[in-house]
Amino acid sequence: MIFRSILFVLAWQLVNNNLNAQLTVTTLKLVRDNEESYSFPLVHSLNSRAAQKINYYLQKEMLLNDTILTDTNSVFEKSRFIDGTDSLWQSGLTSMGYEIEVNSPQVFSLSFEFETMGAYPENYTRYYNFHAQTGARLVAKDLFTPGGIVELKKTLKKKRQKRINEWRKEMDTTYNVENDVEYIKETFRECNAEADEDNFIIMKNVIVFAKDYCFPHVARPYDISLDVEFAFRKIERFLSSNGKMLLLQKH
Repeated sequence: MIFRSILFVLAWQLVNNNLNAQLTVTTLKLVRDNEESYSFPLVHSLNSRAAQKINYYLQKEMLLNDTILTDTNSVFEKSRFIDGTDSLWQSGLTSMGYEIEVNSPQVFSLSFEFETMGAYPENYTRYYNFHAQTGARLVAKDLFTPGGIVELKKTLKKKRQKRINEWRKEMDTTYNVENDVEYIKETFRECNAEADEDNFIIMKNVIVFAKDYCFPHVARPYDISLDVEFAFRKIERFLSSNGKMLLLQKH
């Protein structure tokens, strides 16, 4: 009886440890004409529900797929750029790559670098964070208290506005922007009206709150990076108990 109990405990610990193990990732890769290169993650786990949830979200969000595809010849078909006749032409991705930033038993985060082609090429970065145990995407409310989110948004806007002011002063003294002063001012004002607190990436010991381009492609020289980085300890007062568990506890 005691022997059976010991076996049960050992078996339970083994299953629990496996479910809490880090995710594993393989890469779906497609190279066309030695120019267009696509790499995309496929997540695996003994916790198949969590892995499936992450895979579905990423493929739907990034590749426009309604189901999880694993064939490299079809997984990029809806989203890749196709240069052909009017009937075949399709705007979309010309390249894509990814990097895993954190893969712990609790947090799985990754960044994507990709180029799209429509009227002209554009480069973008997108960030995604997931709870590794459930596969749910992590957003600000999963990490911060309601009051913490309010203070975080104020802090982000304040830091970005300081950077904007410094950049505008530099432009005024270094570049000829006399005819665009009001346009630049208004564009930055509208851009910083929203904190975009859900647009972040969890990295080792830091969290980066990203901001997309403020200016359109033709006015991109006026833009400046408004990403804001915090060490976890610097924002500890904003964190909920769940946020502290995910970011501060060693796993």
